[in-house]
Parts: sequence; structure tokens; C-alpha cells
Amino acid sequence: MLQTLFSSKLWWKGLKHPVGPSFSQAYLREKDLSGNFLSFEAPSPRGDANLVASDEGNPDIIDIEDLDKYCDLKNLLATKDYYQGNALRRQVFTSSWQMNGRPMMDGYMGDLRLSVSVRQIPNLAVGDSLFNPEILAREVRKEAELGSLNDFHNGYNEDEWDFTNTCWPHYLGPLNWQWQQINNRIWLYFELQSLRDLASPFTWYIALSDQHFLECQFFITKSSNVGGNSYCEETNIASDPYTKLMHQIMSTLTLTRTSEMSAREQQVLSENQNARLLLHPGPSPEQLAFAAHVMWKWSNRGTHYEEVEGVDYRANKEDVAELIKQRIKPNPLPGRIESAVFAEDFPAGWMFADGSRFERGN
Repeated sequence: MLQTLFSSKLWWKGLKHPVGPSFSQAYLREKDLSGNFLSFEAPSPRGDANLVASDEGNPDIIDIEDLDKYCDLKNLLATKDYYQGNALRRQVFTSSWQMNGRPMMDGYMGDLRLSVSVRQIPNLAVGDSLFNPEILAREVRKEAELGSLNDFHNGYNEDEWDFTNTCWPHYLGPLNWQWQQINNRIWLYFELQSLRDLASPFTWYIALSDQHFLECQFFITKSSNVGGNSYCEETNIASDPYTKLMHQIMSTLTLTRTSEMSAREQQVLSENQNARLLLHPGPSPEQLAFAAHVMWKWSNRGTHYEEVEGVDYRANKEDVAELIKQRIKPNPLPGRIESAVFAEDFPAGWMFADGSRFERGN
């Protein structure tokens, strides 16, 4: 409470800067993933009992080859309606940290959630290995396209008698795709931006074996009393308090491979000396235009308890387009690897290539 009360940024005009836990209270977490040793520091879970997410009691020794302990995302309640891939997932660690605003005025302003998991990729082509950074980039992109970027919702039309089926994306991405060196390991990173009212994911990936990769995914949820939609949350609440804690946690993360996996990694890299660290070209112009359209359409969600008929409470279209424009600007992370390249044989993918993936509605 005192930390929140005496935070100077909390009382500034303009963007609100909620306060999370102090990283000085972080402590070590350790996970043995079939001999691959993962460690990082993070504060204790923080939040109201009905909001905090934590599985601090999960086992610290995990057999990543035990497929019986994995879940099929096509059968998982949270993802079964949209996930179209074949990867299996095993949870390793989950925790969350509540962000608070001014006492007695703002209260709960969202949270930062961390989900660490192992993905098993079946049916890789003969000779392919996730230790090859090109294969890792392609599989991660495919998982994004068949996962979160395949998550759509029903939109709405201005004319209540217009029954055109509208299919709108929940997310814009991948954004800020880059390769980053963290404690002598090279990670692949990118972000997604929520367009309606969901949490925005920020994710790091690294190979664990020929067929497994580790996924460290942070979800930023913003909450305020000015509106329950992504546009209002992005324009009223700063991202810095959430991303600062996220990067503090990641800066402590280390991964020590088994001698067998270290040798296998070096073998794959030796056999693929021309392998590139591939960069994703980002959303297409069609995707950006439609993302701005979707965010604008929902920009009045939760802004008024009582709406006057005939009054349009949505934001200005130009302001929403400018937010999308600013959101897609590159934001190099510390340790970004400059040798990563764009390549013609690694295009943006099939999502939104020509707008045929959805009906625009109006």
C-alpha cells in the first residue's frame, strides 16, 4: 500500500502508471526439464484471491518426454474453438502480479501474468530440428497463425437489419519480432496487440530438443474505469509498469542444457551453418487497416453506463489508426541480435494476405 501511495508517477496527469510488486522481493524459481535446468527470479504472486493465478506448488522436476502429461490444445476449453495446430503443451509455471492505481480512486488496474510451458511439435520433416533457428522460426510462426491469430469473434453491423456475417480478429500481430540474447542464450520474441478487450501476449521462445521448445508468455491485462476496451486501455494506462516487471524477470532467466542436448544443438548448428535468424515482415497493410477498423468499432465498449440514442461514443477513426501506427513501430530490446534478416522465403504467412480470411462487415 505504501509503495503505491508514494509512487510519484501514479499521481501524474496523462497516462496512468499503476504500481506492481517491487522486484527487490523477487526470489529464485528452478525447474528441471528432463535435465535441462531452467531458473529465474520473480516476486511472490500478488492479487486478490479471486484474481491471482499461481501454481507455485507444481513439481520442479518435469519429464518433457512424458506425453501423457501434455494437453492437446484442440481439446482445451480455452483454445478448442480456434486452435488448428498439432502441438502439445505442458504447463511448467504460472504466476500473476496485480497492478494497482491510486488508493480509494483507481484500485485494481490489471495484472501481469506469466505462463511458462513446453510445446512438443509432432511430425517434423525428417532431418528438421528446432535447434535450427530457421525451423524454430517457421514452427513458432505456424503456431501463432493456427493459434491466437486464428482467434476470431463475431462483429456487428451498423444496420440492425444487416445480417452479413462478420468475422473479426481478437489480435494484431506478430509485432516487434526479433531475436534477443539473454544470459548467453538466443531467444525468439514477438508481441500481439489485443483489438477488443483481451490481454495482450508478449512471448519468448527457445528450443529444448529437436521436437520441443520452451515458451515464456506474459499477458498484460489493463483495467480502468474509463472503458472496457483495448483502445481506451492503451490510451489511458501506460505499459511501462507491466513491461518493466516482465523484462526484470526475463533478465534473470537462465537455461542450462544437458550435455547430450548441448552436443545435439552444436551438431545441428554445424550441419546448418548457413541457417538464418529470420525476421517476420509483420502485419500486411490489409491486416493493419482492418485491425484499426476493429479496434475503432469496439472503442465505445464500456465507456458509458447509459448511452443516449443517436450519439456515437466511439473514438475518432484517425486516433485509432494513429495508435495502431505507433504500436507497430519496432522497439529493439536489450541484447537484440542485429544479424537477423528478412527473407523472401519467410513471408508474412497466409493470415490476412488479401483480406479473404474474414468478412469486413461495415
